[in-house]
Amino acid sequence: MQTTHRFHACLAGLCLTLALPALARDGSKPAVPANAPKTDGRTELLMRVDELRTLGLESAWQATLPVVQDAQWDGAKMNTEAGDAGSVYAWDGAGALIALDRTSGGVRWQSAGLGDRERVVDVLPARVDGRDMAIMLGSLRCVVLDGKTGDVAGTSDYAEIPSTVATMFGSECIYGSASRKLVWTRFEIERIPSRTQSKIRPGVITNVPGTTDAGSHVVMRQIRAMQMRGSFESAPVGGANDLLVVTTSRGEVSCVNKDSGAVLWQTKLAGGVVATPALANGLVFVGSKDQYLRAFEVNGGRTLWKWFAPAELDNPPAVCGDLVLVQVPGAGLAALRANASDKPDGDLKWISDKAVGNAISRNAEGVLCWDAASGMLSLIDDRTGGVRQSTQLPNMKAVWCSAPVNGDLLMLNKDGRLQRCRTASMLAVASPVSAAKAPKAAATPANTEAGDEASKPADAEADKPDA
Repeated sequence: MQTTHRFHACLAGLCLTLALPALARDGSKPAVPANAPKTDGRTELLMRVDELRTLGLESAWQATLPVVQDAQWDGAKMNTEAGDAGSVYAWDGAGALIALDRTSGGVRWQSAGLGDRERVVDVLPARVDGRDMAIMLGSLRCVVLDGKTGDVAGTSDYAEIPSTVATMFGSECIYGSASRKLVWTRFEIERIPSRTQSKIRPGVITNVPGTTDAGSHVVMRQIRAMQMRGSFESAPVGGANDLLVVTTSRGEVSCVNKDSGAVLWQTKLAGGVVATPALANGLVFVGSKDQYLRAFEVNGGRTLWKWFAPAELDNPPAVCGDLVLVQVPGAGLAALRANASDKPDGDLKWISDKAVGNAISRNAEGVLCWDAASGMLSLIDDRTGGVRQSTQLPNMKAVWCSAPVNGDLLMLNKDGRLQRCRTASMLAVASPVSAAKAPKAAATPANTEAGDEASKPADAEADKPDA
């Protein structure tokens, strides 16, 4: 009899354990324990401790995301602006969003988000009227969620459909649209006035505004749009001094004041730009289909140097400390000195045909590269370009890095496992050169490079409010 009771108790405990994942799917907000374990105990780590150590990394935590309606998890990123108080966001193919505690990996909240299996373009943290929000940019509409609870704070349709991920400046969101426009939007709290019923004559009832607010919601308003000649293949890049760098498929490179929309300088390259530029320390690095990697000074747009690559450049450059790295198709990973003001043709340090993928971060052990096509995470010697370590991760859905130097990694597997790794071997970084003071808007194109076609600054027009 005692054995039977023990069996029933074990069976009940097992049923309770199996029920826990289902409880997380219903939108509940489980408490995050202060001493959360390194893994949730249900699955093995995506990368073991010894594997991470050879890459200069260590595991902070791992969580297993629930599968909802058989939709796979598509992407993940971390709010780096709020420090340890920030969230890690992950979204799936059905438009759902989950927020996890950045420090422990515990679930903060879940939301249906966009729903209707709408594609998620980007997820961005924002501050609106002093409140933390999570902005979900979908393929057809935008949904704003309360950053603390996951409740829907507002839904807005687009005036211009986005074709790129966005850049946030406070409560303003800037993106490239499908109609070749650079679009400025602002998130605002809109009060909903209460309505009271009043009889004006027998049988006739009308609604009149009340004296208090019935509530409020967050709305997305388009405030400005700038027409470009080429389509957007990469996202606008924001930098210091309220600057924004924008590139198009027709080779337009524009530096814009993000507050006014004024074009500070603009140039036209011989080839289109399809990869996101890199902006660091007063320089912007742009790879083009004309096979050149260029370094422009943000202040004025002067070309500091340009390096002729063995092939057209369609991968994004990354500035990792004093190096700018770019994957050249058919040739391998190239490393150049970033601030090579004494080398107008660029200062190539090495090029390695063994190094696959794009550079995502650099630590004291070397340069981390991720190749999505082969599922390869590699550590490259930053002095020679030799491959120091490679790990095959064939079922990885996405790898995201928080910073080009000593960055945190988020690795999302197809089975829903999400692992956060932080840098264990920190690279000593010299004090960065401060970006030059932003110039005022130029009346004429400020940069004409030999062999490049100059173009007039595009017009930025503020949208007029509805009458």
